[in-house]
Amino acid sequence: LVVEDDADVRSTVTSTFEALAFEVFSARDVDEALCLLQIESNIALVFSDVNMPGTMNGIELGHIIRRRWPDMPILLSSGYLREDQDANGFLLLQKPYRSTELIEALGGLLSSAHGTMPHE
Repeated sequence: LVVEDDADVRSTVTSTFEALAFEVFSARDVDEALCLLQIESNIALVFSDVNMPGTMNGIELGHIIRRRWPDMPILLSSGYLREDQDANGFLLLQKPYRSTELIEALGGLLSSAHGTMPHE
């Protein structure tokens, strides 16, 4: 599940994941992401931007996911964190990042959570 308010970034990340043979769900904000997590049982990982419009940010989403789906791997991304924020123990990919860095972080999370990364 890709959670990103910027449509261009969301599209690029979705394309990267699809090229790795993943089925990708995407959400524009935390509320939409939580709805998808409730109805889609085959979500294997959540990749979320930290700073998004709305009532919650990606870190808060991560905490909700940890409570409801404790085995769900979570990867966060941010171009910056405000002074009152930190990654709270989540793996954080700093923007701007390259597709190779995203793939490496994704592979590391999935291999530690599920054994191996899926192949095409």
